[in-house]
Amino acid sequence: MVPVTAKEQRAIMDQEDWFATLGVESLFVDIDAPGFKDGALAKRADNSCVFLDSDNLCAIHRKYGLTAKPAACQLFPFVLTPFNGSLKVGLRFDCAGVCRGNKEQGNLPDQIKDIRRIAKQIYPDGLSEAQFEKALPAVYGKQKVSFAYFDKINTTIIENFITADMPLKNKLLWMVMFADHLEKVKWSSVSKDDIDGLISLLAEGTIREASKFTTQNQKPASKARVLFGQILYLLSRSPEIITSEKIGKLQQLKKRFKDAAEIRKFGNSKGELPKLWPHWKDIDISQMEKPFGNMLNSSQELLERYIICRLAGLNYCGLNYYGYSMADGLYSLVLAICSINWLARLNAAMAGRDSLKFSDIESAVITTDSNNGYGTALNTGAAGLRLKYLKNHMPAIISTYLDA
Repeated sequence: MVPVTAKEQRAIMDQEDWFATLGVESLFVDIDAPGFKDGALAKRADNSCVFLDSDNLCAIHRKYGLTAKPAACQLFPFVLTPFNGSLKVGLRFDCAGVCRGNKEQGNLPDQIKDIRRIAKQIYPDGLSEAQFEKALPAVYGKQKVSFAYFDKINTTIIENFITADMPLKNKLLWMVMFADHLEKVKWSSVSKDDIDGLISLLAEGTIREASKFTTQNQKPASKARVLFGQILYLLSRSPEIITSEKIGKLQQLKKRFKDAAEIRKFGNSKGELPKLWPHWKDIDISQMEKPFGNMLNSSQELLERYIICRLAGLNYCGLNYYGYSMADGLYSLVLAICSINWLARLNAAMAGRDSLKFSDIESAVITTDSNNGYGTALNTGAAGLRLKYLKNHMPAIISTYLDA
């Protein structure tokens, strides 16, 4: 979903008669979600943007240039997050170029000028100190710390994730353990003199513990598998379709029943896999419940780059992740990585293989990232309760659904 302001809508309408040009009934739709005050660009029934032409190019960009598009489209694949008086720049991995690390697309320093220009469009009046304070994520629950403290904790997570000499499975468990320890600290009582030592102690202690993690004979409990299956469904499906065609109440009701039946199937460890995508083949869910061998170094590097970019851009908590706290954001990021590997297993199984290729992981990252943080179904009270339950089942989920 692409947010579009009322001003941008008027500018697009003034360009030409897009209804006749595109042969559609709607260009914009109303969305009841944060960040979509004035609505979003409509989509066709195949989930493509209403402005995407037959050559898979933006019709607005082709005719009127980059600056004629909504700011969110110009910004893609970058993500901006307000933090401590400035904006952190993150990346979206549902862009194939970002996922593949294509150097021909240019380096970040080469694109700073355009990013700053677009940032001024998105925040024409800048952001006040109060707005930055409101945007600061909690460490857990409602417990907030200063920008400096938050940055120290986040930097510690990134540095230790990069330098820890252990497999990806153990690094994910370390993130879970670190998040769990964050929830045990009364941060309002931590003094300036104690902060550095406390964070180092938490990191070093949990790294030692995580390095000893073994993965034998660990399977998630049945309820945990059901709840993890719901996450698989929400991250594996095509992003929520908002069509340019009007759907009647009966069709909406049928769709809800269909969605409910599909999500129940994803909660099982065996049985027919619902075809969320047209190219999915008939396959039993049990095929994705078994290990697919050691992950290629290139695949692990992609997943680690994805995690680091999410952490560095603060795209795992706060404004760009449903307002989640740092701790809940870490739990969610781990679940997303496990979901990516499950979907990669599906890609391999459909190709008749029992081992993963880089392309399996790459495709899974692109699919998952289009939903992770952007799908509205993940921003509900039920999602919070699901995460609360799964926190205690993370080791088993990591053990079962990550090949490393």
